[in-house]
Amino acid sequence: GVVFSKNYRPIHMKKPVNGQKQTFKPHVRTDAPRSINQPAKELELDQLPQVNAKNEN
Repeated sequence: GVVFSKNYRPIHMKKPVNGQKQTFKPHVRTDAPRSINQPAKELELDQLPQVNAKNEN
């Protein structure tokens, strides 16, 4: 139990951190533009109705 816990702790922390960081860095680059574009488009779409509502009012 102690050995498993000791081994599991560093492995759990190192494996995800190292694996995710390396795989996340390139993944974020490809997802970053998409994620940024999506919110930007959503914001623009949200702003358009808001502007129209203001003009209507």
